[in-house]
Amino acid sequence: MKNLLVLSTLFLLGLNSVSAKTLVVSDVDDTIKVTNVLNKISTVYNALFSTKAFVGMSTVYNGLNNPETKIVYVSGSPELVRSKINKLLRVNNFPQQENLILKPSKQDTFDYKFSVISKLINKENPDDVILLGDDTEKDPEIFDALSKTYPEKIKSMHIHLIRNRQLPNNDKMNGFFTSIEVAGRELLNGKITSEVMSNTAKLIVAEKSSSKFYINYRYCPTEGRNEVEELKQKVTSQALINSLESVQAKTKTVCSEKEFQEELQVEWLQTTPWEN
Repeated sequence: MKNLLVLSTLFLLGLNSVSAKTLVVSDVDDTIKVTNVLNKISTVYNALFSTKAFVGMSTVYNGLNNPETKIVYVSGSPELVRSKINKLLRVNNFPQQENLILKPSKQDTFDYKFSVISKLINKENPDDVILLGDDTEKDPEIFDALSKTYPEKIKSMHIHLIRNRQLPNNDKMNGFFTSIEVAGRELLNGKITSEVMSNTAKLIVAEKSSSKFYINYRYCPTEGRNEVEELKQKVTSQALINSLESVQAKTKTVCSEKEFQEELQVEWLQTTPWEN
């Protein structure tokens, strides 16, 4: 633990020293990067070779980015993949790419992330903190603990639903399937503009790669997400409502294609003659 604290401090000292009114802390794998950490083979391949990001996420992050906002990427990945993550951030035009913190080897992920994010909050003393992660490992529980430690600071927590597992009972924590849900909530929080939300929707609708929507054989909601329905009731612009409906239609199409492909795979496995 002592080594962890020393290493974390050294990492933080290397970050941009401009104080922030808003602190955005984001995980990388399966939050912004298509990694599939639940599949060891996919994880190794994606860590070494892939720079594929989920559609619209960089647009949302750039929408959050301004002179009074600091964005820090806190990943559980080891130092040896730093150049790969830097490439991911660069290729996909994520802002404040220099603010990347990676986990020291053999450290517990919960302790590491809780300690690093706590240090960031104490150092920056921001008015608002926005946390983004996913449900494949410990982000929901880490964020829940942080929100109880800093209840006045942490204003929103976004969890990418890969497994669609039960999240902690926390009013500030919301799951998301696509970037439009993050964009919509932060629009309502006054952190991004309607133009950013609209551009996010356009990117989602135009995206042709289904793998940028979901990880194969993981959760894919055919109903188009209840969260999007809730956003439609809260936004006041008809143009934004139309954008949300377009995303819903796209989601249903993509998920239907996924189900069709999975059915084909099952049928192939059932009919292929395997030798003993």
